[in-house]
Parts: sequence; structure tokens; C-alpha cells
Amino acid sequence: MQRAIVCWADAHDVLVVHPGAGAYYQNGPATAAKMKAMGLKPGTPDLLVLEPGFYGAHCLAVELKVPGKTLTTVQAEWHARATAKGLQCGVAHSRHHPASSPVFSRSGIKS
Repeated sequence: MQRAIVCWADAHDVLVVHPGAGAYYQNGPATAAKMKAMGLKPGTPDLLVLEPGFYGAHCLAVELKVPGKTLTTVQAEWHARATAKGLQCGVAHSRHHPASSPVFSRSGIKS
């Protein structure tokens, strides 16, 4: 799902970045330690949309989840901290399969 979102964003000139979350699971604890030392924080979302105008914010933090999964405690805390600073945060759920269209919900609003 993440690759599909990034490809769509690139095709539509939407500035989207992946901050490198999940390094521990992908490359082991040594890589995770290096990423943490470089500033990666626990709970960092999967994608940051760096575009003005989304409900007055200049950044949208998006966590991607498969069906049945919700934010972890540390992810929810990150979202709360970012929201308090005026950023928009949300969760995109794949419908059935990672390649399917996502369903997006902003914090507090489900669509």
C-alpha cells in the first residue's frame, strides 16, 4: 500500500516522504540504533505529506495499517503530540489486501 501511495503522490506532484520508520524490523537492532541516533523517534508515522492547505496545516502524518490493526500506544502518543502542535495526523487502512485502495481517517474523524 505504501508504494502505491508514494507512486500516486509522485504522479500528482505531492511531496511525500518516508522517514525511515520500521528500521528494527527491516534491518535489525544495529540499524535501528543508528536511525535513533540520527533522530528517528518511536511512533514516527510511515509517511509525511509535506503540502500546505490540509485543514490549515502544512504537514499530514499518515500511519498505514492492515485490516484489524490500530495505532500502538507510542504511535498514538506521537499523533497526539503532533496534533497539539497543529499538524494533522491520520491512519490509512488497506481494505483487504495491501495492494487495494486505502481508507483514510483523520484523528477523531472516520470516513
